[in-house]
Amino acid sequence: MEIHSQQLTTLHARAHRSFVDELVDHVTTYFPAHAALGEPQIRRVIDHAVARAQLHGFTSERNICLYLDLVLMLGADLDVDPQIPWAAEILADPGFTHPTLRIDHLTNTALTHLERTAGVDDVHLERAVDRLRRDMDDMIHMVDRSGSMWPPLALRILRRIWPERCDELGEVPLAYLIRGAYEGAHHHGLAARHDLAIYLVCTFLFGSGFAHDPQYPWAAAALAAESGDGARKAERLYQGGLAWLVHMFARTEVA
Repeated sequence: MEIHSQQLTTLHARAHRSFVDELVDHVTTYFPAHAALGEPQIRRVIDHAVARAQLHGFTSERNICLYLDLVLMLGADLDVDPQIPWAAEILADPGFTHPTLRIDHLTNTALTHLERTAGVDDVHLERAVDRLRRDMDDMIHMVDRSGSMWPPLALRILRRIWPERCDELGEVPLAYLIRGAYEGAHHHGLAARHDLAIYLVCTFLFGSGFAHDPQYPWAAAALAAESGDGARKAERLYQGGLAWLVHMFARTEVA
């Protein structure tokens, strides 16, 4: 029996759709907080992760699924995020002669990183969210009153919210994070210091690519050009990020 190229293309397309359907089930089962995104948005997250995984040479279903898990845990831009330079280093390391060895090492490194930063049973992360909810208004007032230069002031904010993550990242990644957040905020019209502080915290908590990450559609909506001036954008960004964190912990407790 002959299989023509068009038939082969159709077979590949059907196999891909079936695989994506399985990934949708995987996300809703193992990442219950993301179920609230709805299936269309979950598929956008998957499409992004699959494309990036394939860009890095991951073609087996297992390896692509692991890369998707890392996107959900570390953010859509994990492979270029200056907060986690080890990810890009592992993905580019020629010493890994097989993609499975590379993705396994990346996954193990990521899990160790998350255990150190989030803590056992996410205790450090929960405390960080509590500090954010309790102290963010005070930190914004501090930012507006302070005459200090922005980088040391930004570092002070980050250490106040989540010291364990700051210790794990180290001086150089933190400096890149602060610079990148500053540039990203200005790109979206957030120039006032209190608006910068909110954008910085979102970058810190959700990854350097959070503004276009399909798993955080509230961020893109808040920063859209038609959403208002800088102060209104920043307030919507803060409320959206806080609502996501509260939802995430609620779903984790249920699970």
